[in-house]
Amino acid sequence: MLDASLLALGSMKNKLYIIIALTGLTTGSGLAQNLALLTPPDVTANVNISVTVAKKARLELLTSVNTIVISAADLEQGYVDLPQALALQLWCNSSTGALVETELIGGIYDNDGRRFPRGLLMYKLSEQDNYRPFGARPQALYQSQKIERGSPLTVDLRLLISKEMTPGQYSYQTSFIASPI
Repeated sequence: MLDASLLALGSMKNKLYIIIALTGLTTGSGLAQNLALLTPPDVTANVNISVTVAKKARLELLTSVNTIVISAADLEQGYVDLPQALALQLWCNSSTGALVETELIGGIYDNDGRRFPRGLLMYKLSEQDNYRPFGARPQALYQSQKIERGSPLTVDLRLLISKEMTPGQYSYQTSFIASPI
């Protein structure tokens, strides 16, 4: 019984000391009167938070065919088609969309390193009808009007065969840039 009363007194002393310490701190800092007046409605406040997220767009290259094989039959036809030569995935957090541009770096090269004009290689999105020739600058390939979450883009290529080309392998290099709008 004595032990229990001492324990109760000890815990009261701790509480008393804590109260005295808080009062002493607040009195010294001039806040004692303010703390005594605080009630739950006084502590409640509305806070508005705004966050700005930077617009970003990125592309992932899923597949790429970088060599074109020209056969004797292709020479007679005058061109070689490469359906779905490139597969990309577009990610963009901008609600106004993204712009994807493409560019042919250099030109088209045969195994001997001879360069052929870039205008011979043409491109289109797989679901489009008409091919467009690569130019000397980046060109718009696709423009979205919304947030993109891994949207697939497949690109078909067509190589127009010039008189100087012979059967064999040809290579090219393209670049793609995605920018938020």
